[in-house]
Order: sequence, then structure tokens, then C-alpha cells
Amino acid sequence: MARYKDSRAKELLDLGNHLFDKRKPLDSLLQDIAWQFAPDLAEFMAPLDLGEDWGADRMDSFPQQAYDELCSQLGIMMRPYNKQWFTNSTGDEELDRDEATAQFNEYVARTMRREMYRAKTGFVAATKEWDRFYVGFGQGVLSIEEEPIERSHLFFQSHHLKDCVWLNNQLGQVDHLHRRTKMTARAMLRMFGETRLHESIVRAARKEPNREFEIRYVALPSDEYDDYTEDAPKGKSDRTGRNLPFVNCCIDLENCRMIKDSGSPVFNYVVSRWARLQGTQYAFSPPVMTALPDGRMAQMLSQILLESGEKAIDPPMVGKQEAVIGEPNIAAGGISWVDLDHDTKLSDALDILKIDADMRVGFQMRVDVREMLSKAFFLDKLRLPETGGKEMTAFEVARRLEEHIRDLLPLFEPAQVEHSRMLDTVFHLLANMKKIDFNRMPDTLSNVDTVWEFDTPITGAESRLLVEQFLDTTNVVTVAKQVDPTAAVPLHFNRALRDAIRGVGGPASWRMTQEEQDAEAEAAEQEMGVQNAIQQIGGGAMAAEQVGKAGQALGMIAPPAKPSGGGAAPAGAPAPATPSGALPLPSGGAAPQAAGGPAMQSGADISGLIQALGAGGGAPQQAAPVPIQTSGNSTEMLLRRILNELASLNETMQQPRKIALEKDKSGKLTGATSTTGKGKFIEGARA
Repeated sequence: MARYKDSRAKELLDLGNHLFDKRKPLDSLLQDIAWQFAPDLAEFMAPLDLGEDWGADRMDSFPQQAYDELCSQLGIMMRPYNKQWFTNSTGDEELDRDEATAQFNEYVARTMRREMYRAKTGFVAATKEWDRFYVGFGQGVLSIEEEPIERSHLFFQSHHLKDCVWLNNQLGQVDHLHRRTKMTARAMLRMFGETRLHESIVRAARKEPNREFEIRYVALPSDEYDDYTEDAPKGKSDRTGRNLPFVNCCIDLENCRMIKDSGSPVFNYVVSRWARLQGTQYAFSPPVMTALPDGRMAQMLSQILLESGEKAIDPPMVGKQEAVIGEPNIAAGGISWVDLDHDTKLSDALDILKIDADMRVGFQMRVDVREMLSKAFFLDKLRLPETGGKEMTAFEVARRLEEHIRDLLPLFEPAQVEHSRMLDTVFHLLANMKKIDFNRMPDTLSNVDTVWEFDTPITGAESRLLVEQFLDTTNVVTVAKQVDPTAAVPLHFNRALRDAIRGVGGPASWRMTQEEQDAEAEAAEQEMGVQNAIQQIGGGAMAAEQVGKAGQALGMIAPPAKPSGGGAAPAGAPAPATPSGALPLPSGGAAPQAAGGPAMQSGADISGLIQALGAGGGAPQQAAPVPIQTSGNSTEMLLRRILNELASLNETMQQPRKIALEKDKSGKLTGATSTTGKGKFIEGARA
């Protein structure tokens, strides 16, 4: 192996040792925190021995219970196992409303979740431990990488803080991390192969396979990695086939040897930090630092209460030195010997020391301490506010949800940022592994950066508020319409409905794209037009029939002629005589205009038209001329106008009309066209 690689390994090891030494003062504080709240993690100063009772010196378990409860609730609320707890978003509400964009974002989120929750990835166990370090110490280290053997899936690991140190870049983000661990010679031989290992490790793998060697993992930017050497040949970057932004190194600490260095498309460590310590790259946990004094007091109070209870149950005794022989035996059935020559009564030789201590004060103090611990760990805010058993209005419910959101912001807002970093890393690794099909991505997302949104109590409550706003708005519109039916509604109802559907969590695959909505609306409009045309034609026929009956009842319209023998009147037969005072309608020429009414069209056979309309269509039958009364009252003039309009309707309806219905392959009606002129009628569509 080239000598400059070992020189680079030495420089990286020296830098890592310096970082570990610089962090030692912080380790003592972390050790105290771990002893109070997570004793199984208390190995910052010295490793825990196998089988060691790490809780032997603790008197009260409530601080650890409160800490464990917050860790569990954080994991359950941020990453519920039975639901899609994150979605991809453009951050632009208008763009997110586009259904093609929403469907691709939903596809990406489903693919990532499926790959994360595979059985071999270790995601669930690693993130649970990651939560414990984040809640307890305000920082945690999670590594995400391709599985090193099969390279077919992701692999998640959480690492103890005592083994990790890191550096910030100019943006305050971690992009350089050192991690120390131990690995057996057998595991190293299987993972790296014989050619990459020092001969001492190869020899130990054959003779002492369980012998452990310390390894240092280093992840850093590629350009920074190339600077860590003075012996590299000029112009040689040692990056053949590794044109990637980050480098992952594995160094044999004992032999100061570079075992492996490989490129990475992304910095594969997620260092979660709750609240940053000013001037350093390390962080702390606000709830734990708040609860630390109460945790110490809880241990002291429990010890005092235990001692007080022991004294109350088994009180101390007082014995006279000359009267009692030996030590008093206060065990059950025990005997205490006394001197018979003692000049006082025998009962005075031994006496119980009475202590009138009121333990209720101690119990009340412990209740107060536990209440403070619960508040410090957000246990009083993780659940929805109690209603007190009373009915609440929608306004009151909305206000309580808003209050609940404000109370949870200090807890979930920083956690969402850290989970976004984790999802960014997962996304880049899966994209590099060709697990995401970008051919499904719409053009609208080609140059758009996406963000992650989480289905947490905060976002869930906000979504419910959106639904409540929609319901309140529709209620206002309903009341306005009841007061004034002609009032215009200043509301984009479709947009509001789509937002409400998103608010209740309706999947994007359920929702139609804008193009699909436009096509369906156009088809519905065409179908409605056909139905309206048919209804109007039917309504006109019914109106004509009613007017005809009214005219006949008033004697203004002669009933249809009924030829004898069921045939038509012979040609040249004389027309029936009109009643006295009636105005006949000639067979040709213009009808005379009477009483200022409009002229009748020539040849209008109103009675035949009425009979035809009453029969539901078909050619009108020949009928006798229509006698019209010549009286000049207003009713007669109105009826004359109606008859003139019906004459025009008769002429229009005599024209052939063709209605062509258009259907798609599935038989669904997509349109209709209507034409007039000579030709065949479509059955059931004739006007």
C-alpha cells in the first residue's frame, strides 16, 4: 500500500484524538445526566461491565420513567409505525395542489417508507436508540448506508455519543465526523478481506478470532480528504472512480493503517442536535437540563422517606449500659439479658426511642417534585387538553387545538428539522441505488427543491383546523343563501373543497388532476345540455297541449275534424261553415289582422299542431280552419298572440331535426349535436 495513504491515516487519527480530548469536560456532565435518567448509557467515563447493576445506587425510578415516556412518545408521534408519517412537498401550496405533482410526491414517500422499514435495515431499533440520546443529551448520531455485504438495501445504526466527535462547516452543519469502535479479527477479515488488513490482524483471525481491534471511521468532504497528506505525488488526487462529494475512511488504529476509503454521494451521518451550546459543535437537551435538579432532589427525598419509614416501622431503642448484658436482641423471638441487681424496674432497662415525624410533608414534597419532572418532560402537554366533561362548541374546540399546538412546538419543531435531515440522506442514497423511478416525475418538478412534511400532532391539528375553517365557511354561505338567495358567493368552492380533502389526509391517488376535472366537467356540461334540450321540447309540447285545450274550451279553436270512415276528407270537399261572428283563416295568403293583434301566418293549422303535440310528436293531421271570436276584449287579444306564437312553433317543429349523441369506447355520453334539415330522425330524439 502506498506510503502516503498511511500518512493520511495518521493525520486523521491525530485530529480525531484531539477532538476526543477536547470533549472530555463535557463527558463528565453527560455521565451525571445518564446516571440520573438513563443509567444503562452511563459509560462516558468508563465502560459498563457485563452484568453490572447500573441502578444499584438510585432510590427513585420516576425520573427515568419520565425520560423513557418522552422518548417513547417522541418516536410514536414522529414515526407512527402504522401510517405514512411523512410526505414530500414543494413548499409551494399552489404547486402542491397540482395532482400530478402530489401523486409523484406521494410515490416518493411510499417508496422511501417501504425501503426504510424492510426487516434487514434495523431502522426501528436504531431510531429508538437515536431518540434516547436526543432526548437525554440533546444530540444523537445515526448512520445510514448501503448494507455492506449484499448492497441491496439500507442499513441504519445508532452510535453512542462517547464514541463520536464531529466538526461544523461554515454553515454550522456537521460534515466531518470521527467514530471509534472495536471489531473482532474474524469480522474484519470477512468484511475487508485479507489484502486490505495488516498481517497481525490476519494472523489473529486464524488463531484468536475473538480478539478485538480498535477501528476509527472518518467521514469528511472529498476535497478536505485530499488535503490530509504531504507525501501524495503532485497532481495525484487518489480519486480514481470516486468523483463523489464525500469520503468514508476506515482506519486500523493499532497499526495506523488505512484499511479502506470510498466515495459517498451524501454525508451518511445524521447528527441530531436539540439546542446548541454556544461556541461549540455540541448540544444539550432543554428538558433534561431543566429536570436535572429535580432528578437529584427526587433521589434525596426518596432516600429520606425510606429512612423515615424504616424508623417508623422499626424504631431505634435505648438501653442502660449497666443494666443490659451484651447487645439488645430486637429480632422476633429474641432475648435481651439484663442485670438482676439493677436498682430500677426491669422495664426501664430497654426503651423505644419515639420519633414523632410527620411523613406527609415528605410525601407532599415528592409529589411536587414529580409534578415538576412531568412538566419538564412535556408529559402534561403530550395529550389533548381535557374538556372537563362539558360540551364544547366548534369555536372552543378550535381554540383548544391552537393552544395544544403552541404547547408542543418546543418539542416537535426541532425534531422535525432533524428528521428532515435523515429523510434527505435516505432520499439521496435510494436515488443513488436506483430505487426511485424519476421517469414518473412531472416536468413541474424538474427544477424545484422539495421539503419534508410530517404527520405529527402539530400538522394534524393544523389540518383539522383547515377542515374546521372549511365547515365554518360553508355554514356562513348557507346562512347567507337562506337570507338572500340571489346573493353572490365570493368563494372558490372547488379549491376550498380540495384543501379540506387534503386536510383530512385524502391520498393524492384518490384525487383527480386538473385536466381530468376539466374533461369531466365538459362532458357533464354537454350531457346536461342534451337533457335540457329534451326537457324544453317536452315542456313546449305540454304547454301547446294545454293552450289548445284552453282554446277549444273557450270556443276559439275548433276541435280537430274527424273524417267519416276513418279516412281523409275528399279532395275538393267544401270547408265546414264557420260560426257566426268567427273569423275564418284562409288556406292561402296572409291572415287578416283583427283588433290590433299580430298577423297569423298563412296556412297555420293550429288544431292539427295541438293534436300532434298532444299525441307526443309526429306529423300534424289535417284539420278544419280555426274559428276565432272577433270580440275585442283583452283575453281574446292575448289568446290571439298565443295562437300566433304556436303557429310559428308549428312551422319550426315541422322541420326535420337530427340529434347525434357522441359516446366513448366505454359507452359513456361525451357530447351531442343537433341539426335541422331533411333527413332521417333518430328514434326518440325528434322534436
